[in-house]
Amino acid sequence: MTAGWTPIRLGDVVHIKHGFAFSGMGENADKSLPIVVAIGNFDYAGGFRFDSTAVKRFRGDYPREFELLPGDVLLAMTCQTADGEILGVPGTIPDDGRLYLHNQRLGKVEILEPDRVHLPYIFQLARWSVFNRHLFVTASGSKILHTSPGRIEDFEFELPPLAEQEAIALTLGALDAKVESNRRAIAVLDDLAAQLFKRDFLLSGGATRPLADFCSFSKGKTPKKDGGGLSLPYLTIDALTGGDVSQVSATGMVVADDGDVLMVMDGAASGTVFYGRQGVVGSTFARVEVSDTGLRDVIYQALKYYGTEIRRHNTGSAIPHTDKAAVLGLEISIPADVALVTSRLKAIRQRVAAFASEVARLEQTRAALLPDLISGRLRVPAEVPA
Repeated sequence: MTAGWTPIRLGDVVHIKHGFAFSGMGENADKSLPIVVAIGNFDYAGGFRFDSTAVKRFRGDYPREFELLPGDVLLAMTCQTADGEILGVPGTIPDDGRLYLHNQRLGKVEILEPDRVHLPYIFQLARWSVFNRHLFVTASGSKILHTSPGRIEDFEFELPPLAEQEAIALTLGALDAKVESNRRAIAVLDDLAAQLFKRDFLLSGGATRPLADFCSFSKGKTPKKDGGGLSLPYLTIDALTGGDVSQVSATGMVVADDGDVLMVMDGAASGTVFYGRQGVVGSTFARVEVSDTGLRDVIYQALKYYGTEIRRHNTGSAIPHTDKAAVLGLEISIPADVALVTSRLKAIRQRVAAFASEVARLEQTRAALLPDLISGRLRVPAEVPA
């Protein structure tokens, strides 16, 4: 037992409230309508990603008690993966002027004793793997796992004094804030690159040429179990978006270098583009072979800009497939000062990469600190300097 900490059941200090069963929601263009929070809006490391996930809005009457306020904390109470990785994952409603509604299958954390518990601390507690494990072993269902307010409230842990809870939340929250700041900077830079591309390679007024004049595709493969030779990271969508990376044999495989352009060719994400890293190109990807490496950032921006058009030409019904011919037929124009414009795009890419690298380091630091702080193995001063 940690000195000064109190063994407690979560339900002694908080109540978990069920959401409302909203129906008839849709991706409505009317931005004045409230957003119904969904499982898909969570960042699975904790938090919400409303600006990078599909949001559904509701038109109609509903009980006002299910309107959410900035700072409210919601917990995911269902998970479609066998290991229940997102059971209990928390998110905090942002103060962004939009109205959010409390949907079913999400639990709202309501503080019963504010003089004993700090809500931002409960947010961090809910990211703890021990909390997730408790919800997993007590969950119901087989293919889709469900927890409940009662099971969440039954979680037992050691509660620090209020001042120490505030210090823990402040320490981890500072890392969260820096991660979010970097993500916003990346979004601004991405938008700037898109505007530069549109101005200089689509609207410049020069003669247009098909992408086939500048690039081709090398489709990735499924690696052999015992291919031998050099082992490299296996580049899947999960690996390129911060997930686990496995090592596979590079023998006879398509291999990417840092900064190569990769395009998803099969599946729901078909048509999506990534900047790659050194590794073996996964079977759902193609490496985009750019004949003039100075145009690599231009081709990336072209594929990203034409994403909707590319997906419109997808083939396949059950599993979408990117139509290479349709992609290579898309057109751009090359301005006279192409070297200057491409240098600007390259500078933006390098800055984005620097921000993304810092995000990865910050997230690793947070992941290492959180269990030690929540468990009491590492203590922070009750008063953290401003």
